[in-house]
Amino acid sequence: MYIFRLYPDCIVYVVNINKRVLCPTFGERHTSSLQTDEKATDLSTVAIKLPPFWTADPELWFHQIEAQFELKGITSDKTKFNYIASSLSGEIASEVRDLLISPPKENMYGALKKALISRTSVSEEQRLQQLLQQEELGDRKPSQLLRRMKQLVGDKISIIESTMFRSLFMQRLPEKIRLVLVAAKEEKLETIAEMADKVMEVITPASSIAAIGNENEIDKLQKEVNELRKKIKRLSITNARLRRHSRSRSIGGRNRIQQTDEDQKPTCWYHRRKRNHGSLTATSGPSSNSCRLFISDPMTKINFLIDTGATVSVIPAKGVDRRYRQELLLSAANQSSIATYGQRSLTISLGFRREFKWVFTLADVKQAIVGADFLKQFGLVVDLRNRKLVDNTTQIHVAGKTVRDAQIGLMTKLTSSEFDEILK
Repeated sequence: MYIFRLYPDCIVYVVNINKRVLCPTFGERHTSSLQTDEKATDLSTVAIKLPPFWTADPELWFHQIEAQFELKGITSDKTKFNYIASSLSGEIASEVRDLLISPPKENMYGALKKALISRTSVSEEQRLQQLLQQEELGDRKPSQLLRRMKQLVGDKISIIESTMFRSLFMQRLPEKIRLVLVAAKEEKLETIAEMADKVMEVITPASSIAAIGNENEIDKLQKEVNELRKKIKRLSITNARLRRHSRSRSIGGRNRIQQTDEDQKPTCWYHRRKRNHGSLTATSGPSSNSCRLFISDPMTKINFLIDTGATVSVIPAKGVDRRYRQELLLSAANQSSIATYGQRSLTISLGFRREFKWVFTLADVKQAIVGADFLKQFGLVVDLRNRKLVDNTTQIHVAGKTVRDAQIGLMTKLTSSEFDEILK
C-alpha cells in the first residue's frame, strides 16, 4: 500500500507502509543538502587565490577580488574579511592592525576595505605633485600616459577638461610628435593621444634600426675611458705650457707667438691660442674683433656665453647656494681653482622654437656659460663669422652679440686625485 504525503516544502513523498520509504524524508534530504553546501564551500575555499595587495591602486585591487568573490559565490561578511586579512603582507597588515585584532561586530569587510584604501593610498596632494613634476612618457605610449595622468587626477573632471591638463599632456610628448599634432589642437584629448600613438609607431622603427648598429656597451665604455685618459694627459701638458706662457708674457710685456700657415688664416687670437694650448681666459679688450658669442635666453633672462672650449656648462652660484660647497673643483685658464656648489636643472630656449632642459653646475663665476657638453647634446653649432647659433635639427639660427670689457674664465674639470690615479 502506498501513501502520498505533502510536506510544507510542497514536495510529494511516496511511502510504502509494508516495506520502507521510497523517497528520503525531509530531514534526510535537508541534511544531505547541507552536506553538499559545505562541500561546495570547501571547494570554493580551495579554489580562490587572491592577488598580492597593490599599494599603487588599492581601489582597483578591491575591484579584482570582489569579482572573484562574486564568481565563487562568497557573500559572507566574515569570510571576505578573513580572505583579505590572510592575504596582506606584514607591512600592509601593520597599517590596519587595530581592525585585524579587534574587528567590528558588523560590516567587518567594509570597515577593513575602507581603512586599507584610506591608509595606503597616495594622498591627493602627492598625486598632483607627481602629475606636475614627475610623470614622464618614458617607454609608454601617449595613450597610456594620458590614462595614468587621469588616474592621478582622480574624479576631478574639471581638471581633466581644463586647458592646463591638455598643456601638461602635450609637454610630455616628444618635440617631433608635438609638431605633427599642432593641427589637431581642437580635437578631444583621447583622440590626440591615439594620433600620437600612430605617429610614434612610425618614428620608433627608425630608432630601433639605428640602435642595432650601436657598439657593445662595454666596448664603448672602455673606449670612453681610454679617451678620457688621453685627454687628461694632454690637459696636464697644456697646463704646464700655459704656466710657462703666463710667466713669459708678464716678463716680456707682449706676446711672442711663432706664426704658422694656420696662424695666417683670418681667425681671432683667442681661437689660435685655444687650438694650440686648450682652454684660456677670455678677456674683452679694446679690439673690435671679438670672437665671443653671447646669447640672452628669453625664458630665464640669463645672458649666456656660448663657449665651445668649456667642457662643462655653468651658472653663477647665489648667496644661498654657497652654503653647500662641493669637492669638485673647476680650473680657470690662469690655473686658479673655481669652487662649485652642486647642480641645478634649468629649462632654456636661447631664442629657439624648442626648449632645452639641462643640469648646470653652480660655480663661483660671474658669467653663465653654455659649454661643449650642452652644444653636443642638442646639436647646436656656433657660427662665429656670422655671430649666430645654429640648430642642426631645425636649421633655425639665433643671432648673438658681443660684449666688451667682460672677463670670462673658460673652464675644464680640474685634475683631482681621482684622475691622478688614472695617470699613475
